[in-house]
Amino acid sequence: MHKCSHQDIATFLGLPVATVNNRLHAARSKLKERMLTMVTETLHSRALPDDFATGSAASSKARGGIVEALFDPNAPPDILAEIVVSDEARRRPVSVQVVQRPGAGVVRGVAISPIADLPRGSTVLNSGRQSETPMSLDELARIVPLLAGRPRRRASSWRPVSR
Repeated sequence: MHKCSHQDIATFLGLPVATVNNRLHAARSKLKERMLTMVTETLHSRALPDDFATGSAASSKARGGIVEALFDPNAPPDILAEIVVSDEARRRPVSVQVVQRPGAGVVRGVAISPIADLPRGSTVLNSGRQSETPMSLDELARIVPLLAGRPRRRASSWRPVSR
């Protein structure tokens, strides 16, 4: 009752304050039971898949549009798969396309969406689908030196070899 005291409610209803207290206590108890039942049923009906843990990882580093993450060594994402990094500071997901799997569950990917400094340990999830965003030649020219661990050269100096 709109910020009324128990005494105000008792006076309005013509009941003793103890009766108002008992009824409010009983109502809160029933509400708590119903909420617990509702939450339990909802969690059971919308349970996480059994393989959820194998599809999640923690990022170990992010630099220059390259994200490195550590997944379960038995179930790393495929090459060209899309993984999503949680950018909690900006409250948005960052899509990443896997381009390397060096081994031991480590994957390296290229950020598809704009990336800023992602903190070490950000949550990474395997979307389970192939990336649909193609990488441009300019993007590829920028990323290849980073993946190779070499300093970046002028993007115009690298071109794919035609046969």
